This record gives sequence, C-alpha cells and structure tokens, in this order.
Amino acid sequence: MRRSLAVLAMMPLLMANQCFPRFDLQTSPGPQPLQPVFTGVRGHERVELHGVTVARCRPDELRHVVWEAQGKGADAVVYGSDKLATGRPAEPLLPGGCYDVFATGSIPSSPMSAFGSGGFRVLPDSTVVNGTGAQGRRLSAFRPVDRAYVNCRRAYRRARSYDDTTRVDARVWEVSDTTLTCGYLRTRFGETMERTESTERVLLDVAGALAAIAALSAFSTVLKRAGW
Repeated sequence: MRRSLAVLAMMPLLMANQCFPRFDLQTSPGPQPLQPVFTGVRGHERVELHGVTVARCRPDELRHVVWEAQGKGADAVVYGSDKLATGRPAEPLLPGGCYDVFATGSIPSSPMSAFGSGGFRVLPDSTVVNGTGAQGRRLSAFRPVDRAYVNCRRAYRRARSYDDTTRVDARVWEVSDTTLTCGYLRTRFGETMERTESTERVLLDVAGALAAIAALSAFSTVLKRAGW
C-alpha cells in the first residue's frame, strides 16, 4: 500500500513521460454536497481508476493532500468513498476551495498503467465545478514562492547573530491560500533556496542575451556590406 501511494505522489512526474498513456480526469457533482465523483475519460475507451489523490491547488512546497486512496479499480470514484482502500482519510472540502486531482488507472488498449489529472472548484454555495480555471493557476503559481526563496536567502546572508537568524526564520510570506515562513523554507528546502534566482536577474540575463544577439546580427550585416 505504501509503495502504491508513493507512486501516486509522483504522478505529475510520471505523467510527463510519454511512455505512459494519459487520460483526462473529470469531476462532477456526487450523491451528496461536497462529495464529488471522479471519472476517467479517454476517447471512447473505458478507464478503470485504481488510485486517486486529491490535493489543494498549491505550489509543491505547500502541497497538502486532502484524500488519497488505492484499490482494485472502479469506473467512477466518489470522494471519500470506501470503493478504494483509504490511504489518507478524506478532509471536508471547503466552499470556495480549489483542488487538483491525480489518478492511476487502466485502459483496454494498453497493458501499462495509465495516468490522469484534472481539478475542480467548490463554489461558495458548495456546488462542484469541473476545472480549476484562473483560480487554480493563481493558487498553483510558483513565482511567489521563488520571491520568498530569494528574499529569505538575502536576509540570512545579512544575519550576523543567532538572534538575527531567528528573526529571519519568523518572516511570513503569503503564498497561495496560506502562508509560509523563511524558517520552513530553510529547513525543508534549503538546497532549492540556494539555487533559486530572482525573476529580475533572469529577465536581465535574457535581455543581455537578446542584446548580444542583436549586436552580432548587426555586426554580421556590416561585414556583408563591406564584402567580407
């Protein structure tokens, strides 16, 4: 069970590999409010779901799984139902919330495991809507985390004492639908913090590269006109 759930956690990476068949994961209202139904869609093929992971729409550093289950397979899976063996008990879905969904499954045309992804929103009146839309893109955006990485790193490098470091640890950044601290990033993602470059520096590097290309092009034009 633990190994199967670990595979589910790695699904976004696995789905990037074109060797595995893909399917769309659709969400529709279920038998009760805040209890949606998940089905796999791949053309006219039947998709049997073997595992489902539901997480809040957030960057990886803030990943929060609200339900995880694995089993022998079902055409449709209801959130929190006992059709699949529960790996993580279902948390109540929140009105106004946004959720990403990943699934493993099988299709008749392939002997390999298939992978699907999708998402849904819960409206303030508890209605479930398929797709995350602009809300999902905003809540899953990584740039606010990158800004936190860069600014926390700069603050740590300026720290001159244990008290300075403690104050930097306590700095809070609003990201997605929650917050994180410099201390959390330092202890959990220290290597990533050191590698992350500021957006401004990346833009400057790109601008410099474009300027260099333009200069080379202009120089080449001058040489051609001179008969070189």
